[in-house]
Amino acid sequence: MPRIPRKWRGLIGFVGVLAVCCAIGAVTGPIWLPAVGRSLVLQNRNSSENPVTADAVGIPGSPWISSAISSDLTMAASDLIRQHRARLVVMTCGTAYGISGCEQEQEDLVTRGGTRLPLRAVPLTSSPSDVESAAMLAEMVRAGATSAIILASPLESRRLNRVYQREGNKRGIKVTVIAVPDPNFDPAQWWRVREGRKAVLFELCQWVGIP
Repeated sequence: MPRIPRKWRGLIGFVGVLAVCCAIGAVTGPIWLPAVGRSLVLQNRNSSENPVTADAVGIPGSPWISSAISSDLTMAASDLIRQHRARLVVMTCGTAYGISGCEQEQEDLVTRGGTRLPLRAVPLTSSPSDVESAAMLAEMVRAGATSAIILASPLESRRLNRVYQREGNKRGIKVTVIAVPDPNFDPAQWWRVREGRKAVLFELCQWVGIP
């Protein structure tokens, strides 16, 4: 049997170890992958017996015409206003083809049976969360708010809670982040679909640099 050149032995050994690790990861995936998904989701403590109220509701994420979760967040904001748990909605929005994302969300809300929101739009295109949180909370403070509810998709909720709590402490405004259920994201099954894998990988990258 011919001897393997010395320069290839290390590479072959590395590939072998990597293959074993991948095999172990694939076998144990159903155990640890759900934990990864759940770790990204903020566990709400907003029970029906102790509902959260605030002066203003914030919807981050620069709502776009094609964003399904944005419509769910807008409907959740409408419910909070209707229940007199908040008086004002602040939303960041970009513009697509000359149409404001905020205005599109208002129209979609009416179509779904809701009523137009008492809305303050923050004209901000897609930006890092720290920039967006500063712009949104600054607008709330200008409106006289001392407390805020931030509505977030489950996938982003824990990270946004970290960002908005930090910014809220700087501005003296009490912040509560609530994760609004998203039928397109299942923390326990996210790795089974391509879009779920992409979304979680992107979210994990978003954590880089957050203190």
